[in-house]
Amino acid sequence: AAASSEVLMDGEGQAACGGGPAAVGELPPLSSLPPSVPIHSINGRFRGTLWMKEYLAGASDNVYGRLPLCVTAEGCDATLITPRDAEVRAGKGSRKSWKLTLLTTTHGKEVSLQKFLTQLGLERLLGATGPTPTPRHDGADADGEGGGSGSGGGGE
Repeated sequence: AAASSEVLMDGEGQAACGGGPAAVGELPPLSSLPPSVPIHSINGRFRGTLWMKEYLAGASDNVYGRLPLCVTAEGCDATLITPRDAEVRAGKGSRKSWKLTLLTTTHGKEVSLQKFLTQLGLERLLGATGPTPTPRHDGADADGEGGGSGSGGGGE
């Protein structure tokens, strides 16, 4: 059963459904990517599908660090949720690392979505979907000096 839900990659880490590697700085064409990818959480409490078209559209338009609605949960309606919501449904919300919490299977091996998306040439989008710094409105400059009376640096 696992073989039928695998995403196959060629020997050089490219999606087996066609297309070659994209030029540096370019995203691979959508036609070279699988339309969807079966995913599951590291603890097995979440199973679903990552929809590549929605992921790419949402991630490339992403300005504020918001994750795209690109995942459907197995056994539920077709409502799209974010990868972060999938991580929370898996009971792993405190990790705040959906790219490592959610896995897929390729060539018989479980891999994190981080590794899988990098193999597809989508590593440029990984940064676009992560948390982004909150703009400062207290007069402080980028290094935290000046204005503001907060409790120090910009930790999490």
